[in-house]
Amino acid sequence: MSSLARRSDPDPKPTVVGTRLKALLAQRGWSIRTLAAKSGISPSQISLVLRGHISYPRISTLQQLCSALGVSESALITPDQSTVRHQADLQARQGVTTVPVVRLVADGRHVETGHTCAVALSHLQGHERLLVAVVNGGGMAPHVMVGDRILFDPDRSGSNEQMVLLLHGAATLAAWRVEREGRISYWLADGSRLDPEQTTEAGVALYIMRSPPAYRTPA
Repeated sequence: MSSLARRSDPDPKPTVVGTRLKALLAQRGWSIRTLAAKSGISPSQISLVLRGHISYPRISTLQQLCSALGVSESALITPDQSTVRHQADLQARQGVTTVPVVRLVADGRHVETGHTCAVALSHLQGHERLLVAVVNGGGMAPHVMVGDRILFDPDRSGSNEQMVLLLHGAATLAAWRVEREGRISYWLADGSRLDPEQTTEAGVALYIMRSPPAYRTPA
């Protein structure tokens, strides 16, 4: 008996497992044969999963594939949440728009870079204008990474325990705004606090537009 549960649909549709597996292979630059050699699963069985002929691999097969890929089982059986969220946004309003990408400078000003970024129209609800800035300062990993683009509202101040976009020194970064006893401070993911005197709040962070991480092909 095959180690995989087949489905009989002659014209299969993409499945969560097949779609996620295809994305992981592309990120690593692996072929089906490379994954087969690393996982012990035959190329033909992997191909059936990718093409949607096999919807639900057995647990043992799933574990072998995930072990070879260096990911947890949930990485294959759970849809990529950023993709799900993005698709839901597009379906909500049936379209996209573009907003300027800016660079934060002193005194809370924004300098347009000449670039734009596509966002779902649903993000515009309740906001007069939106901007995008690129994070170049650390401190919020894994929530926000250096290089992430953040959609933010420059006309709205953050509230207690809300993520905001900041200019701290010369760095653009995200942090949690915390209000205690009438005082405002900005906290990073590791529990450290930024000096408010050296920090300019640029607006409320609304959406992190993160691209999939790049993987180097193993030697």
